Amino acid sequence: MTYESYSENQGINTESISASALESIGLGVRSNKMTREEAGRKGGIKVSQNRSHMAEIGRRGGIARGARARVRAALRTQDSPRQ
Repeated sequence: MTYESYSENQGINTESISASALESIGLGVRSNKMTREEAGRKGGIKVSQNRSHMAEIGRRGGIARGARARVRAALRTQDSPRQ
């Protein structure tokens, strides 16, 4: 019995079941380093195609970088001797 046929016939909600539980009943997909790398690469490609998501990531990074720069500048002015 395949994973797809079991989930369709038995009505199992595989999203809420852990990978180890699925493996224990014979439905899990055993992975190795190569399959995990490939899955990560595919996911990364899919996510990077979403331009609004990537823009949001860039915006957050720019905000964080600016905040760090302001903190560093404030610390430099506190550490410098006053005349």
